[in-house]
Amino acid sequence: MSDVAKVRSCAELAQALIPPLDAAVYAALKVDIAAHGVLVPVEYDEAGHVLDGRHRVRAWEELKAEGTRLPDYPRTVRAFTCDAERVEHAVRLNCARRHLTREQKQRIAATLREHGWTTRRIAGLVGADHSTVALWVRDVSKIRHVVTDTLGRRQPATKTRRPAIIATTLAEQRAALRLLPSLDGASDGTAGVLTVRAAAKAAVRADREAARRAAEQTGATAPLPRDVDLRHGDFRDVLRRFPKASVDLIFTDPPYLKDNLPLYADLGRAAARILKPGGSLVAYCPHYAIHHVIASMEGVQPLRLWWLFAVVHFGGQNRLPGAHVWGCWKPLAWLVHGTLSAEVKKRELINDIVRSEPPDKTLHDWAQSEVEARYYIEHLTTPGDMVLDPFCGSGTTLLAALALGRRAVGIEIDEATFQRARSRIAGVSRAGSPPIVGRRADDA
Repeated sequence: MSDVAKVRSCAELAQALIPPLDAAVYAALKVDIAAHGVLVPVEYDEAGHVLDGRHRVRAWEELKAEGTRLPDYPRTVRAFTCDAERVEHAVRLNCARRHLTREQKQRIAATLREHGWTTRRIAGLVGADHSTVALWVRDVSKIRHVVTDTLGRRQPATKTRRPAIIATTLAEQRAALRLLPSLDGASDGTAGVLTVRAAAKAAVRADREAARRAAEQTGATAPLPRDVDLRHGDFRDVLRRFPKASVDLIFTDPPYLKDNLPLYADLGRAAARILKPGGSLVAYCPHYAIHHVIASMEGVQPLRLWWLFAVVHFGGQNRLPGAHVWGCWKPLAWLVHGTLSAEVKKRELINDIVRSEPPDKTLHDWAQSEVEARYYIEHLTTPGDMVLDPFCGSGTTLLAALALGRRAVGIEIDEATFQRARSRIAGVSRAGSPPIVGRRADDA
């Protein structure tokens, strides 16, 4: 039997276990739905089969056909680890909400016993004494010892929690059915009842986790292109071994937390030693600490603040509740070793506002867009120059430099992130990546 057929048969079994409403109760339900709409969500499994609420759906559809104006009914879409869990959920809901007779409970017990359920488990489900249930099912002749799940494996039911998604429309239900497989096995413990929006975010997190695990596994052996040097460690230790005046441009994004602000001073001291005369240091910096960042780096001779760039993010905004603002741009401090090189001055003027694009955060939560990296690397260096990123993360700066024909060095302190960057750069270099010219803020 196929997986789909197994799920369908299991859903049909769950529905068959629940006795139908008598005519008077159904009529009262229909009147209530006509007056107030469907109030209790209809329960669906991950295959789209109704587990609980078929009478509500039937009444709603009949009323709509009769011309009654009703809002769409609420839905809950759930994922289950096995067939037994799916059946148990449906029966438990109805046993809790409806006053089933002794005979109705006895029929449920006999059917579940035929499908291999123990009498103690059945007793806990229908709310009866174990010995009573044993008497109910004593004449059941077909006893199975295990329950077969939807994947065809013979195993008992599991207690693993699975997520459920609340949907208020048919469109949201379809979205929920698409999202549930992505939430299966999420390492962040995603479970309980989620909205469609929360489920979509959880699915993105799950996809990112899977991509990061895969990248970490392949990173250790992935060969890097000739012009890229990727090093694992603290940039302060690694750069002590760098030769003086060997780097043309440092383009980097240090962490923004207050505890990390002293890193900017360390970055400035390293830049003063390894930058070539006329070379540049371009660093993202947090809005709340621009003054601190500039003062800590400019205080290291011969670095001097040259200008402040702005990266405008038209694809999204960041909430900055402490400042009571929406952050729509990021500042980049541009410092120069001595005075700007004659080579850079010969080129076209540099725009101090770059219109960026939403970054790919698959491999790193703090990743920046490659657009601004390419724009400023292109305008501040020439092919063959050395570009350094001491906080390289998933390798965005290195990829931008590689695409523009520059040599690149990256340093990353986190071992897992280092492996992801290695895997990413090796993969892109094999596939090839044509240069992208950064768009300025005044471009259409």
